[in-house]
Amino acid sequence: MGGLRAAETLRKSGYAGPLVVIGDEPHAPYNRPPLSKEVLAEDVNHAAVAFPLAEILDDVEWVLGNAVVASDLHAHTVTLADGTSVEYSSLIIATGLRPRRLNLPGQPAHGVHAIRTLDDAMRLRSELAPGARVVVFGAGFIGCEAAATATKLGCTVTVVGKGSIPMLRPLGQQLAEDVQRRNEAHGVTFISNACLV
Repeated sequence: MGGLRAAETLRKSGYAGPLVVIGDEPHAPYNRPPLSKEVLAEDVNHAAVAFPLAEILDDVEWVLGNAVVASDLHAHTVTLADGTSVEYSSLIIATGLRPRRLNLPGQPAHGVHAIRTLDDAMRLRSELAPGARVVVFGAGFIGCEAAATATKLGCTVTVVGKGSIPMLRPLGQQLAEDVQRRNEAHGVTFISNACLV
């Protein structure tokens, strides 16, 4: 989304030169908040969450599914995963955040998920069946939304968080306690003040 917003801002500010937006995902920019709700709960595809692209971006070149793997700041080039070299006069790095990955010994090839991309959410959705046991590490917005969605789908859900109450920092004591109570009323179990070792 950062690349999309940068391209829009450049065009709105009068820049008429060539623009190339490169991304490692195969999908055009899309809205991420539905990943932990609608995408997990329903058979939602990219079109349902895609951002409508403004007309001012009609001439933007989109290079999707091909990550930047190297950059040469002196030569003003980036190298893509497929070996292609792309020249630039100005470079904007808008990579966004990535979830912290757990380094679990003997981690299985399947069954361990992070929710950052549409494909991540769709892989997780395929495993959210009634009776499935789901453990969510992280009691922030995404973790609590994913837990609520999994519970609605009939999963048994435990949320493990570092704090004493989920979402205490962004919501404050009273609202955070209410979020916890509401989730518990729907069957979510919380483990608080936890630290993975």
